[in-house]
Amino acid sequence: MTISCVLLTVSSQQSNRFQRGVTERDAELLCPAYIDTHVHGGAGVDVMDDAPDVLDKLAMHKAREGVGSWLPTTVTTPLNTIHAALKRIAQRCQRGGPGAQVLGSYLEGPYFTPQNKGAHPPELFRELEIAELDQLIAVSQHTLRVVALAPGKRRGIAGHPPS
Repeated sequence: MTISCVLLTVSSQQSNRFQRGVTERDAELLCPAYIDTHVHGGAGVDVMDDAPDVLDKLAMHKAREGVGSWLPTTVTTPLNTIHAALKRIAQRCQRGGPGAQVLGSYLEGPYFTPQNKGAHPPELFRELEIAELDQLIAVSQHTLRVVALAPGKRRGIAGHPPS
């Protein structure tokens, strides 16, 4: 089934990406844009890649999928590599860019356990330290939105040993 629709765009902003007016389009699906909260990569690139245009490529790819906003998701790697990814994500949040909007970052690992490691390398797992988490938040320029961790870790969510 094809849906005929009309896009009415009204904006007072000079930087609006769409022209004002009425645009007629045919579409096979009409729905609000999706929010993808867990994206490691796509379109031949990975969030952890160090290339400057990785997040723009992914944002364009996500927009073609109907995603309006998304969270680039890290994986368990050495801490300096995670820091670099969080910095790139924060910069993309601040400057904007083409495609779907980056809402912040999703930190997946390195705070897992060998019993529930998934695809993450256990030799890079770390104990959760509040100071380290504070540092990750600072490196992300407060754009860190989600932290995945194993609640069974020795220090757990509270950041201190269980009593």
